[in-house]
Amino acid sequence: MTMRDTMLEIARKVILHRASLDRYAPNEYDPAADTEGYVISLLIALRHWSDSHDLDWQSELVRAQGLFEKDMQEEQETKNTSQDDESASVQSPVKITADKIFDIVCESDWPEQPDAWPEKAILQALEDLQRRQGLDE
Repeated sequence: MTMRDTMLEIARKVILHRASLDRYAPNEYDPAADTEGYVISLLIALRHWSDSHDLDWQSELVRAQGLFEKDMQEEQETKNTSQDDESASVQSPVKITADKIFDIVCESDWPEQPDAWPEKAILQALEDLQRRQGLDE
């Protein structure tokens, strides 16, 4: 669970608790819609809390903004990593063919001597690539 997920769950629970103070039954109020304006109510409550306990509201907001931006950056990095993982699992026909030719060359008796590479197998791999590219177009 990311920090963003954690913070969203905390917010959901707090909004639902605020709704319960207005006698909404559990699962009766949709916190994502917030038709009653409980997010504003909670912000006002935090402002009162800061004032009552001599906290610097503006500096708290600045710190919160910085932490929020950090959470969003981590969230984006997580998304980028998962997208990279997905794109890596889908290989292009060219990559598949190059890997196949590499394997053919490595399995040959003399991989460092191109004249010893199995020409028929390499040509077959290239013909497969050409056929696949023709289908993709």
